[in-house]
Amino acid sequence: MASKGNEYLGYEVHGDDVKSLRDGFAHIQMPPERWDAALEIVQEVLVANDVAKFCWYKPPATNQLCGYWDDAELNMIWISPSEVHISAQTPRPQRAPTMHRDGGAEIGWLLPGATSGSGGGHQHHKKAAPLCPTCSIALVGSECSYCGFTPS
Repeated sequence: MASKGNEYLGYEVHGDDVKSLRDGFAHIQMPPERWDAALEIVQEVLVANDVAKFCWYKPPATNQLCGYWDDAELNMIWISPSEVHISAQTPRPQRAPTMHRDGGAEIGWLLPGATSGSGGGHQHHKKAAPLCPTCSIALVGSECSYCGFTPS
């Protein structure tokens, strides 16, 4: 396989340093209170890998940033609104991973306020179904399934 080289330049949203990741974070709608932690983790990963040239881009089909460095043939780091992760084979920083994916093939770090499996975006909570005033059973649709009460 050939090096990815300047492939990142072909994407609408891209950059070639850690500071420019802030632009990417805005595009994937990462909550701003997570930005500093994400930048710190990325920087630690780059130091652990003795990176000379770091490149990142936002692919159109996913809500994450992909990154690679030096003469890599494949992406080496992925950043979503809730986490930063790398291949388990990639040299990692001293920071203990807080998550494992794909049966341990990938390791990563949840960002502050994120929960595993949350997708990192704003959580939408379902509104509780109204209760029947007669028997306190949740109304499903337009009628109480227990007593037949119908709201007006």
